[in-house]
Amino acid sequence: MLLKDKVIVVTGVGPGMGRKLAVIGAAEGAKIAVSARSAGFTREVAEEITAAGGQAIAIPTDVTDEAQCERLAAATLEAFGQIDGLINSAYLFGGGPLDTH
Repeated sequence: MLLKDKVIVVTGVGPGMGRKLAVIGAAEGAKIAVSARSAGFTREVAEEITAAGGQAIAIPTDVTDEAQCERLAAATLEAFGQIDGLINSAYLFGGGPLDTH
């Protein structure tokens, strides 16, 4: 297993890339801290990982709030004792040249 004994924090685990990366990381042996603004998404992904035999915790987090990010890191350290990597799939789209709305 490529990520055996590693702990990975994955932000933005809503439907899409963040969720898939969290599930793949767990399948490769990592313990995963899943986060998104939605408590429902975080819980679903953590349950999917644990149902497949992996280890995961769900921490609802708005990555635009520094205090919530610190809480995510602290909860991960408390649960797993270390953090080896971060997959930052969360973002806040603020408009710009690609904003067509």
